[in-house]
Amino acid sequence: MKCIPIAYQSTQYQACLKLRDRILRQPLGLSLSEQDVAHEDQQKHFAVINDDEQVIACVVFKTPNPQLATLRQFAVDDHYQGQNLGRLLLEFCEAELKQQGIEIIDMAARKVAVGFYEKLGYQTDGEYYTAVGIPHIKMWKRIAI
Repeated sequence: MKCIPIAYQSTQYQACLKLRDRILRQPLGLSLSEQDVAHEDQQKHFAVINDDEQVIACVVFKTPNPQLATLRQFAVDDHYQGQNLGRLLLEFCEAELKQQGIEIIDMAARKVAVGFYEKLGYQTDGEYYTAVGIPHIKMWKRIAI
């Protein structure tokens, strides 16, 4: 298994869309919408691929300014959850983004994922709120000084 950056509209990007829809949207009775993927040509995409070159985890970051990356739609295939792939991918992304001059990563974290992010040094900011029908909270981490 290895972590890689992926190109917008590539075969791996298409596999990420399917994974994100299956893991993040379908359990909520939703599907990935045009709004969910708007402007992804301007965003950063990363994935974990297995030995068969299949995407088994993925994440998207938007960069609203040169020092900030906003994590969005982080998905790990349910057959691979609990195997530290999320940690592996996020640590890879942090290193890649830091090399690109990013200093802070922020996100709207699902309540069920807060513990995962806290173990990796992310801090909560504010109160829980509802988005896509479930509780979220803002989180952030400084990855560079």
